[in-house]
Amino acid sequence: GYRRDDYADRPLPLETLARSTVVGICGIGNPASFQRAVHQAVGRLLRMHVLADHHPYDRALLERIVAQAQATGAEALLTTEKDWVKWRRWLPPRPALPIYRPVLRIGFADGSEPLDNLLDEIQRRAPQGGQPPSDRGR
Repeated sequence: GYRRDDYADRPLPLETLARSTVVGICGIGNPASFQRAVHQAVGRLLRMHVLADHHPYDRALLERIVAQAQATGAEALLTTEKDWVKWRRWLPPRPALPIYRPVLRIGFADGSEPLDNLLDEIQRRAPQGGQPPSDRGR
């Protein structure tokens, strides 16, 4: 699913994007998979801003991106969770456009029982302070 931010941070179904005209923004190490997912999910992608990994966002850049998106008829912005965390503080209290970001979940084709058991074992062996046992001496 995707999440929209307009003070009502709530999950929305992926189908919401299928009816949306969006501008994408990402500054991640390997943007190709995000770009493919966006192309498949949205109704119309007007532009994809691909920035360098760890790009230093600022208010001026985001204002430019939002203004360009509005001028080209975008109905929403779409970004990654990683980018959203970095530039959320630069947005005004009420964004001019809705902002969507993917919410990723990990699933296991064969079930998660082996991983759950391993995590339970690590928790059981951890000292009271919550730190896992040291590997020193192995």
